[in-house]
Amino acid sequence: MKKSFVVTLVILIALIILGYAFWDSLFPFMSRPNPLPVTETTRVMPIEDYIRLNISGLSTVKETVGGKFYVTSIEAHGGAGTVSYEDGHNGYTADFTYNTDAVGAITITSWNLR
Repeated sequence: MKKSFVVTLVILIALIILGYAFWDSLFPFMSRPNPLPVTETTRVMPIEDYIRLNISGLSTVKETVGGKFYVTSIEAHGGAGTVSYEDGHNGYTADFTYNTDAVGAITITSWNLR
């Protein structure tokens, strides 16, 4: 390949990357739509993911013998749900209720171990 062709190709790729990165500021009238507009019903994350990420802090019992809680099953809808979880040694099931605010932040309002 000729050196001028390679240089031209590198410049073209750099211009495409810069154009994509600054598209909204260069052409505000042609900006891309927000793929997930924030509305009152939009959650920051699904309740199932929130429970999975925070199960150790939500549980009323603590892990045993160096185990770490993980969710084995979860069902949630309409402000209430049931979660089964274990730490490799002991398994638990809990019923919970939750609220979400206008921007989708989740608050667990009750946690009842069966």
